[in-house]
Amino acid sequence: MGGLVPTSSVLPSMCREATQRNCTHHAAIVCYMQYHWNLVGPVGDMTPAPGAPRCFFTGTFAPKLIMAHIRLRIRLPSGQTTLDASTMGELTAHINGALETTSSYTLLAGYPPQPIEPLPAAEEALSNFLKSGDTIVVRVGAPAAVAVPVVPPPAPLLKSPAPEQPAPAAAAGDMEDEEMQIALALSLGQAAPAGFMAGADGTDGAERIMRRVVPADNSCLFAAVAHAMHGSAGRRERADGLRQVVAGAVRADPIQFSEAMLGQDPDAYCAWITRQDTWGGHIELAILSKHFGVEIAAFDIQTTRVDVYGQGEEYPTRILLLYDGVHYDLLVKTLFDGAPEELDVSVFDAHTVDGAMVEAHSLVAEQHGLRKFTDTSKFTLRCLVCQKGLVGEAGALEHAKSTGHANFCEFK
Repeated sequence: MGGLVPTSSVLPSMCREATQRNCTHHAAIVCYMQYHWNLVGPVGDMTPAPGAPRCFFTGTFAPKLIMAHIRLRIRLPSGQTTLDASTMGELTAHINGALETTSSYTLLAGYPPQPIEPLPAAEEALSNFLKSGDTIVVRVGAPAAVAVPVVPPPAPLLKSPAPEQPAPAAAAGDMEDEEMQIALALSLGQAAPAGFMAGADGTDGAERIMRRVVPADNSCLFAAVAHAMHGSAGRRERADGLRQVVAGAVRADPIQFSEAMLGQDPDAYCAWITRQDTWGGHIELAILSKHFGVEIAAFDIQTTRVDVYGQGEEYPTRILLLYDGVHYDLLVKTLFDGAPEELDVSVFDAHTVDGAMVEAHSLVAEQHGLRKFTDTSKFTLRCLVCQKGLVGEAGALEHAKSTGHANFCEFK
């Protein structure tokens, strides 16, 4: 190729030639030269240093290689991050810095996720085996026994023949057991148990937004946020910690969090919100958004509206919550139907979240049409402390403020 960057008329044919010969090294040289030609014109002397690598196709030297950066979603045990990188070395350095353990780990990618084995060399270009937008799952520990099997298309898991008599509706606990069986079977490299559909909505196994239910224990808002940011393991304890985060933020800024805003004395509020039997709402979501530096999109099934806390703050990521009037759950993206919970995508890139938001709006509209919400202005409650009957959220709130009672149940 000589000492000068080739003319622009030559570059297209070189690119085609590199592609046809599958010479990624040569293609990298061409891309480097095209990059400089577009920016500054001919580069002049490009004499290689001693020992510089040669392109095996042309025999020419590569003065410098410019590798394309790609954006990846990294799913860690502690949550999800995004990374712009070009080499395997940059990827592993990011993961090593993010992990809180020195244990070995396996990287999974693709659909369904499969181990990247053997791991490429540190200088390998990520674009050789990944593309922008891919999700990398980091699984800590021994990889062999937990590899997720490939589901051969287009053979979805079929429901077993229907019994002669219709089966009774499954209880919530039975549904959780079924999900656990699927996750366990997949994690052991086995097929899902017979009788399970590929997807609850009849999809063909593609990525989709779905609802991850968190326990209805009065800490659902905090548990949903903890699950999104750190995974489901230990979310109950993390939820208690997030209550303390909220109380700390209120104490640190008495001007913003005044009695007028909180509806009660700030000290009384802090004592109230740190109890495990009190609910969170708008104030708590705003504080947690700032604490994590993440946008929190809260979808309301009854009104079908969405409030995005932290919007305009240029936070890089977003999590999605679903509210039915009395309870918060988490919205995640599953990589394939029946995928184990550990493979969920629960933290989304704020710059590319539009698709997930559209799917979430569709799910909310469906739930609204089925009336899967509680009208908190009209529902009836009973105080489990004094057994008094109450009407609506406003009645419950007033009762809680006047008596200190905060343990209610709905009755009809």
